[in-house]
Amino acid sequence: MKILDLIESKQSHYDGISYITQKEISSKLKISQTNVNSKLNLLEKYGAINKIKAGQYRLLNNNINFTPYRNVVKVALLLSNDNSLIGEYKKQSEILNLELKEVQQAWGYIIHLFLNENN
Repeated sequence: MKILDLIESKQSHYDGISYITQKEISSKLKISQTNVNSKLNLLEKYGAINKIKAGQYRLLNNNINFTPYRNVVKVALLLSNDNSLIGEYKKQSEILNLELKEVQQAWGYIIHLFLNENN
């Protein structure tokens, strides 16, 4: 189960807010609270959730295609076809018809995910 799925499963039918603490998420997903906090901050920063206050989150979108994560998929697919473009952010943005900032943001995700996988 992923964090977004867990938040969605805890959504109140009354107000649409998910009532779940970082400690609960950490326990259910068997990851550290520090890791949970980091992931929640990223999810909020990139528009997947809105933090109301501690232990209260509103799921904005659980579909990757409606968040900036979709660009990670685009960049990954592009690089799987032509790895000579690694590090060529401007070329990637031109080929994918994305703003340079969007490609750089996607790389931020990629690096964050890679570093978390190896820690």
